[in-house]
Amino acid sequence: MQPSLVVWDHQAQDRERDQPDVLLGLLGHDPEQAVQVNPDPFNLSKCGLNGFCLLFAIPATKTGLDELNCRSQRPLLASFPVKALVLSLFITLVPLGSRACEVALVVALDVSRSVDKFEYVLMRNGIGHAFLDDEIIRLISWMPGGMQVTVTQWGGSGQQRQPIAWRRLSNRQSVIEFVEDLITINRGFWMAETSVSEALLHADLMFHQLENPCRRQVIDVSGDGISNAGPEAKPISDTIATRGITINGLVVAGARPDPVVYYLSEVVRGPLSFVEVTHSYDDYDQAMKRKLLRELTPNLSRLD
Repeated sequence: MQPSLVVWDHQAQDRERDQPDVLLGLLGHDPEQAVQVNPDPFNLSKCGLNGFCLLFAIPATKTGLDELNCRSQRPLLASFPVKALVLSLFITLVPLGSRACEVALVVALDVSRSVDKFEYVLMRNGIGHAFLDDEIIRLISWMPGGMQVTVTQWGGSGQQRQPIAWRRLSNRQSVIEFVEDLITINRGFWMAETSVSEALLHADLMFHQLENPCRRQVIDVSGDGISNAGPEAKPISDTIATRGITINGLVVAGARPDPVVYYLSEVVRGPLSFVEVTHSYDDYDQAMKRKLLRELTPNLSRLD
């Protein structure tokens, strides 16, 4: 059976960043069998290499994982059961032009006093396990230009640092090297208060370090409680989002006041933003994987 051919209109996305991508699947390379995943009108006569990426769907396969690569997870199709048509959108046959990569991601880790030393290790290593998952590595490898990622830590007012500078991830080896560094970083602050607003300001500054812009910019802020220091988060998250930056949250639920409600109302903003929730640091790796799947495949996430 012939592979499906997918056309992804980058020009339409650049014209209106907060609008959904125009995504079209051409089954069997036959324009008569076109299936439009997004309801936006699309002119089939324009399908071609001029400004468009032609992408071939490749079946997902599982390979064995050693200790470094974590344990096997569900195939991507199991995570998005009705989206097989657009599973593999990331092998491009055209150049990137002025875009340095597909997505720039700031992973901002909460190291306030509500996170004890055992929870910190579970959070840090859980992020590493999520990046080493086969599905995540495949998605990164298929991205035009890969992705850029940096890691920050944050606590109270004036307590933010960047232990890992920007790294380009484009294949398995680059991901492994990133994770090898990630799982060795110690927490930068102890007994710190919680200032989500200053964490966001610090994460936003990280994007200015990149010489070339990526197509999407995402702040990945973790937390298990609400702010008790610094300015209010909402005006800052609103301002950051006006520049097209997405702020997503990974929240460990259970505290009072409810941090999930707080993140939904005060923190997450921007195109296709969301809060991923876990109820235990023991499951942090699974929550981070779900979060990365949604961030690296925003078209699929939107169809949920």
